[in-house]
Amino acid sequence: MRRHGIVENHQSIDVNEIHRNGAFGPTIIEFPYVGLRLTPLSMMRTSRFSVDIQFAKDKRWQSIPVRWTCCHFGGQRPWLECLCGRRVGRLYYAGFCFGCRQCLDLIYECQRRSQNGRRYLRLAKLRTRCGGSSLITEHFPPRPTRMRKQTYLKLKSQAELLKLELHKCPRFMKRARDYARKA
Repeated sequence: MRRHGIVENHQSIDVNEIHRNGAFGPTIIEFPYVGLRLTPLSMMRTSRFSVDIQFAKDKRWQSIPVRWTCCHFGGQRPWLECLCGRRVGRLYYAGFCFGCRQCLDLIYECQRRSQNGRRYLRLAKLRTRCGGSSLITEHFPPRPTRMRKQTYLKLKSQAELLKLELHKCPRFMKRARDYARKA
């Protein structure tokens, strides 16, 4: 069995964050302090068609090409190009260079969970969106004052369906009740 890395454990460069900072201008812009909170980098230079990063450990440079695509309602959207040639919005740090999720064989945390584990996460998200706690053993929270009734009823019905699916697995519900007692 092959062990995958997890996306959430890796630092990354997000092209949208760079673009929001106004870094893709006609001139070369340097970020000596790297305002993007990336510890492995000591410097970043951006231009319209590339992002050059310098690693803090060995002062080595990596150049990342930037591709632009046209949007349907005007304007352009930037993309980073991985070493494999893939167009991506985010590159992850692998310890020696930045690469895409597929090149580094990374998965998301939720992909490691079982089907019931993913249902539990979705149910907890629905409950917190309605202003309640994430514990599924408690009653569903009342409607928040600024939420439309139709939206609340839709979220509540989705939560009830998920809870019914989870009740089909008594072992999972026993663990959820035990966890709720400890908390």
